[in-house]
Amino acid sequence: MKRYIITVLVLTFSGWLLSRCGFVCSETEEVLVTQFGRVSRQVGAAPGEAGLKLKAPWQGLVRIDRRSRVSTLSPSEILTSDKKNLEVGLSLVWRVSDSKKFIESVSTPSEAEARLAERATAQAAQTFAQHALSDIISTDPKRIGPDALGRMISDALNRSVKDAFGIEVSATLVRQIAYPTEIRPAIFDQIRAERAQVASRIRSESKAKSESTLADAKRDRTVALAKARSESDSIRSAASAEALGLLNEAHSQDPKLYELVKMLETYKTLADGKTTVILSSGSPLWKLLWNGPSIDFAGDSPPPANNGPAPEPIGPSPLAPAARPGSLEKPK
Repeated sequence: MKRYIITVLVLTFSGWLLSRCGFVCSETEEVLVTQFGRVSRQVGAAPGEAGLKLKAPWQGLVRIDRRSRVSTLSPSEILTSDKKNLEVGLSLVWRVSDSKKFIESVSTPSEAEARLAERATAQAAQTFAQHALSDIISTDPKRIGPDALGRMISDALNRSVKDAFGIEVSATLVRQIAYPTEIRPAIFDQIRAERAQVASRIRSESKAKSESTLADAKRDRTVALAKARSESDSIRSAASAEALGLLNEAHSQDPKLYELVKMLETYKTLADGKTTVILSSGSPLWKLLWNGPSIDFAGDSPPPANNGPAPEPIGPSPLAPAARPGSLEKPK
């Protein structure tokens, strides 16, 4: 029984001693071994140091997470170089680079975030104060934008906190840029007025351009019509000349037939049922109506001799108007 009790006591003491002397260092953390409040050695700072480690029973352990952390800061009011008041919200990506200095200066991650927030806000105010609002908020790639401002804040902040707290700031992100709540209605009214002014200017320019386009179209139409009329008159003149030439050529081939055709066309014009025509006895129109044509259009020559009786003379044309009794005399 006494041996059993001794064995249990020895095993319990061995377990307690092992728990006090051994510890495990993870790959994502760094362990500081402290002795009487001071750091005696660091485990896990170099690659390949993770695993089971030993220490003295009276020594303590402080574990530091070496992974990157993201801290979101509350928006703060900042003035630009042109005296514009803005609310700027930042997000910080940071990690512990020197565990010993980190423990000696800030001790805990929450304290580190508070210190980082103070310095980041001050550095952001200093950086934004060097630039105008038009450079901060712009779509022009040649101007400084939020990303470039974040890099500037990160570089300046990294130089100050690395030596002071053992912290490395990987990136500073400008998460929010807005006007303060108190002046937002006035800003929105100003934005609406500016947009209305721009819209009015665009409408005026569009109207002027439309009127100019319509004037150009009308001018082009007038020029095209004038050119078309000129070409039409030229074509008509050429056609009239060609028609006159053809008429002259036809007239020269048989002048008598041409004269008869023209006279018949004159009859057609006069015989409309509404016109009263008075002809003298010497008028060619009267002679044609009275005597008829005196030309043999079939051959234009007298009939051959001894070829039967001569044809009877052609009587008055049926187209001639009926003469009143006793008023029609044969022309001499």
